[in-house]
Amino acid sequence: IASAPHPHRLSLVSAQGCAAWLAAQSGPVQHWLRAQGFAGAAGSHALLPGPEGLAGAVLGIGDQIRDPFAYAHAPFALPAGDWRV
Repeated sequence: IASAPHPHRLSLVSAQGCAAWLAAQSGPVQHWLRAQGFAGAAGSHALLPGPEGLAGAVLGIGDQIRDPFAYAHAPFALPAGDWRV
């Protein structure tokens, strides 16, 4: 299967790990996600802006080890395109 040369970045974040993940992001991304109320809740998502439009996305997940459907909402939440975790 061919893939795009520059796939969109997809981050998976739990509610417990959201604060640490947010702290590692740039200031504008932190403000963007806080303005949207993103807190990593299972089933949530947020698209991330970039200089040329869509830069990536973040999905709020539950327990990705014990829950095989932890990010099953991704196909419904994300626009069409090539995504890489």
